[in-house]
Amino acid sequence: MSITSGSILKQFDTRQLRMVVPVIGLMVMVAILGPLYGVIPLGGVQSLGILYWALGFIDCFTNNGTWLVCPDASLPGGLNLVFGLPMAMLASAVQRLTGAEPLIAYSVAGLVFLGIGIASCFKLLLHFGVERIWAVIGTLLFYSLPIVHGKASYVFLMWGFVMFPATIFSIVFYWRSESRLIAFTVLVLSLLLALFQEPYSFVMAVVFGFVWTMVHALHAPADQRLTVLIRIGGWLVACAIAVAAYKVYVPSSDDFAVMPVDFFRGQGIDLIAFNARSSGNYLFDMPWAVSDLVPQHYFSDGESVAHTYLGIGISICVIAFLAAIRFWKKPTYLAVTVVAFAALLLSLGPSLKIDDHRDIKPNSQYTFQDYLMPEGAATLALPHRFVYGINPINKMRAVSRWYLLFSMMAVIVVAIILSRAASRPTTRILGIGLVVWLGVEYAPNYESKLQSNANFAAQFNKFNEEAVVDLSKGVTKGETVLFMGAGGADNEYLSLYLCEQVGCKTYNAPGDKALADSWRKWPAVVGKAAATNTPTEDRPDLIHALLQQDLADVVVIPNFDLRWDSYQWPPASEKLKATHDQVVSLYSSSEQVCVESNELFTFIRRCKP
Repeated sequence: MSITSGSILKQFDTRQLRMVVPVIGLMVMVAILGPLYGVIPLGGVQSLGILYWALGFIDCFTNNGTWLVCPDASLPGGLNLVFGLPMAMLASAVQRLTGAEPLIAYSVAGLVFLGIGIASCFKLLLHFGVERIWAVIGTLLFYSLPIVHGKASYVFLMWGFVMFPATIFSIVFYWRSESRLIAFTVLVLSLLLALFQEPYSFVMAVVFGFVWTMVHALHAPADQRLTVLIRIGGWLVACAIAVAAYKVYVPSSDDFAVMPVDFFRGQGIDLIAFNARSSGNYLFDMPWAVSDLVPQHYFSDGESVAHTYLGIGISICVIAFLAAIRFWKKPTYLAVTVVAFAALLLSLGPSLKIDDHRDIKPNSQYTFQDYLMPEGAATLALPHRFVYGINPINKMRAVSRWYLLFSMMAVIVVAIILSRAASRPTTRILGIGLVVWLGVEYAPNYESKLQSNANFAAQFNKFNEEAVVDLSKGVTKGETVLFMGAGGADNEYLSLYLCEQVGCKTYNAPGDKALADSWRKWPAVVGKAAATNTPTEDRPDLIHALLQQDLADVVVIPNFDLRWDSYQWPPASEKLKATHDQVVSLYSSSEQVCVESNELFTFIRRCKP
């Protein structure tokens, strides 16, 4: 047989197309979803708060040439990043290579995470036998759900959720791949990334993996049982490697506070929230849905009422799947069904709630106790209450986040139903109609997102122009700083970011888990001076003592709250003045320390002789 130049060119073109088309498809999906996640254009600001300490870590890694520990915070000894490490490392690498600002580096890292997540979700859906077009639609649906993009105020958590399909795909790939070593390596790396990026994602992936493993073990033919046992052993080893690595990096991970069962009850999803749509999340209003539930009404901080809309389209697909497909006959379908049911049950919390609400108090009056929901306030106690006492599920405080795992399984079901409907002439029109319905019902509100991003970006820039500049007037590069509020130190989100901007080092650590670990390392006099329960009249002497011992060069007391004012800037001018006057009057009367202040900060130093 002769080989012509035309046939060679045709084969070459076919191979090129097979390589180029998926890349183009991925780029198109990233371009569609990028604005929703604040990474297109680069430098988008979707929220403040935790973003500041995320950027602080990125800068700290870059400025000190480190990858795992930030030496500029949690003195002495430095600070480990309890969650978000993979993204912080990637953004720092981008920053070192390009010299970009931390916000741009963060956006580039987000683009990479989003691209990996989209590609993984697409491949995961293909593994369930759906056609490519339905895998694309399923992927777009998953990333359009608020349970993923709505977590923007928890920046590192959101990117862990973005990468969640990659973790699930690695588990499915591990069981299906003929190359055991490659599959095991991918699994270990994926579990490590999930745990270090966001432990919630890891625990949910472990639950999926456990069910997937058990279902395959029970359905394995007799001649494959040894292979299955080997796979189970590899799965357990991979999980153990990830957990061991995390415990070495964060030795205090076992000490994280476990909330009482009433807290889990309050954070569970009320059934009414499955029909609740936040106006900023969706493009179109649905007449049957309730809108903008007040979080405090339902013992929540917002997640359990704003990101859990189930809707008609997904419900139809789930019902069709359960009614028309013998899912119990196929191990993969059975695993998806069991996982979806378990995740939905876990997302409810220990009690069934049906519009179980309470009277609303002004926000300023809310304390931790207000998030505790008594058993009698719920409709019905559920039998799985004991699960919330099992480690590590008992560390997953935000119970409603289990809805992510349910959503992932639901999207798999949607893709399967659409693919089956399209394959039959009698149901093809129904399938097309369902696609249109899904597009209308779950279309995200891009305009609202972009307006919100612009608002946050303006606040972010104003903070840098005001707070960073004012701090630089009283703190010089290389100095050691203790940040305190007027009543002591308590979870200062802004401390690390501020220090990185002016080049100082600080005892403080952003985040409640990191702060608890830092307190254990602080010299006794530093801890006593910063403690919120220290009597006000004792604080000047304690500050003088730590300055005399050269434990710090300067104590900085902001006239604003380093946590609560990180969410929105600027604070009210009356609040700034009141705090300024209170602090200055307390410390100016002391002859042992010298006090200087400007609009936003008060600086306390040892007096020069």
